[in-house]
Amino acid sequence: MSERPIPLHDWEVRAILDGRKTQTRRAIPDRWWRCLDPEDEVDRARAVTMCPYGVPGDHLWVRETWATPAVSDKVRSGYVTENILVYFRADSPANHGKWRPSIHMPRWASRITLEITDVRVQRVQDIRGPDCVAEGVVIHKGLHVGTVTGEWRAAFRTLWDSINAKKGYGWDANPWVWVLTFRRIDDE
Repeated sequence: MSERPIPLHDWEVRAILDGRKTQTRRAIPDRWWRCLDPEDEVDRARAVTMCPYGVPGDHLWVRETWATPAVSDKVRSGYVTENILVYFRADSPANHGKWRPSIHMPRWASRITLEITDVRVQRVQDIRGPDCVAEGVVIHKGLHVGTVTGEWRAAFRTLWDSINAKKGYGWDANPWVWVLTFRRIDDE
């Protein structure tokens, strides 16, 4: 079992805390397919075992936007000698000091640990309604939540493009993705 960090957006953290998010998709960089044929089943299986986020049984510790009250230089350098109060922007967007990007969150400040239960490879456009829900997508229509698969996919597509289009992995490019299914284990 190995442990790796995974940066998440505020909305993803809230969805995990609410029990709504149990999957995440990460674009597979084109360079991964230089030596592998994505249309070949054996090569896709190889891509699963090469997933940089891990394999089933591995743990992911969540990096999120965070802050600490004004504290000594010991904390800024990552040296901790006592319990330190950490604020998370996903919980409280109020100003609690300088917000630090998720990519800079050290392991000691993380509050969420996930266990990978499944990894698979697919095209992003192969997502279906239940997987959109597992991604934490919510559709509000008055007081009811949408259930039509097309609505869920459209919402996921918008979300996907807001994060990945500028990186060249937009919905229309239909990139290959690692699909990570996980369960939260930090509260056991």
